Amino acid sequence: MPSFFEGLTLVLSLVALLIAFFGSERIWERLRPPNLTCKVEDPHFTQLGVPPTGVPCLFSRLIIANDGYSMAEDVEVYASALYRMHPVTGVAELEHEFPAMDLKWAHVGMTRQKIAAGLSKPCDLGCVADFAPGEHPLVEVARERSRLSCQSRLLVLSTEVEPYTARHILGEGHYKLHLKIASANAPLLVAVLEIAVTGTWSPTEPERVFKVKLLETNISPSCCDRITGRLDRIEQRLNRRLAPET
Repeated sequence: MPSFFEGLTLVLSLVALLIAFFGSERIWERLRPPNLTCKVEDPHFTQLGVPPTGVPCLFSRLIIANDGYSMAEDVEVYASALYRMHPVTGVAELEHEFPAMDLKWAHVGMTRQKIAAGLSKPCDLGCVADFAPGEHPLVEVARERSRLSCQSRLLVLSTEVEPYTARHILGEGHYKLHLKIASANAPLLVAVLEIAVTGTWSPTEPERVFKVKLLETNISPSCCDRITGRLDRIEQRLNRRLAPET
């Protein structure tokens, strides 16, 4: 049966091999997974369509960053649930027919992206505009619903597809949108956005029309986190074993 010192020698040899393979940085940092964060970009004015026939609108994006040590693979931003705040009581009411699906990454229109360590990429949230009749085919479908029939200012979320039910188009009001930001190799990030669509159209004061606020984020522990924790505990034990006696 191998002695304690033989076992310790084997462990130290494996650690030395891993350090030589991964480089001179601490092996524990190399083994840590990507770490995703989310923040909201202030809405900005732009146009839907080609000028001069384009529709003036306010556009909002999310900025998804990777603060970890390795590439985040297949990152997707999933809109999982939508709550409408009651205008009188302020109680959050679940929109049961909201089409839960991915949001699209800006510029590329895809639902999955790679994010290198230390970089960030924008994800489209949606736009607010005053739509005239016929400017957007699904807007007319949305206006057939009683609660949107008399509203011209609408929020169109940048969902993966535009469902024929037009449930991704929202009228004026206050909402809470729940997001799940997932990756093939990073812990799940859960975020809650507070969205307000109201006020008088103002090209110089977009916050009067469209407000988006990040309320909270929560990172779910992953298997990689548990492995990293175990490695840290092994390192501490080795340091105590190798520390000179006083």
